Amino acid sequence: MSAAFKVLWHLEQDEDEWPPYPVESIWCSEVATGHFKLLNVPYFAHGVAWGDVVTVTEKDDGRWFAAVVVRSGYSTVHAFCADPATQEKLRAWAEQLQCVVETAYGGKYWAIGIPPEVPIAQWQGFLTSLEADGLEYDVAWSAGALAG
Repeated sequence: MSAAFKVLWHLEQDEDEWPPYPVESIWCSEVATGHFKLLNVPYFAHGVAWGDVVTVTEKDDGRWFAAVVVRSGYSTVHAFCADPATQEKLRAWAEQLQCVVETAYGGKYWAIGIPPEVPIAQWQGFLTSLEADGLEYDVAWSAGALAG
């Protein structure tokens, strides 16, 4: 297995300073010279997904994301939910579908990598159904964006 490296993403913060950082670092492995595969679901970055292969620009302060060269087919969803019962529904659903999940902020903030086998209408419908229970979500990358 190749070594893992942090690749850096510039983030655009909104007027509420969200995301809470101007830069996100994502673990990646070099799969070919200058090509890095994401090993984490991005917490804040948009336009990329777990398993995508990207190119970078090397600078003194690190490797910076340049472009996606191979799509994994995964979609990326960022979700926030403070309700433990809703979190449990989300967790059970994600496990059943074999999603890649990363959590932060005491389990309230989720970065979810949804496999390409899961129809977009299915996962969007499920997540929308949880909005009544306090779930807020943002589609950071949808593999369906390529199909349109």
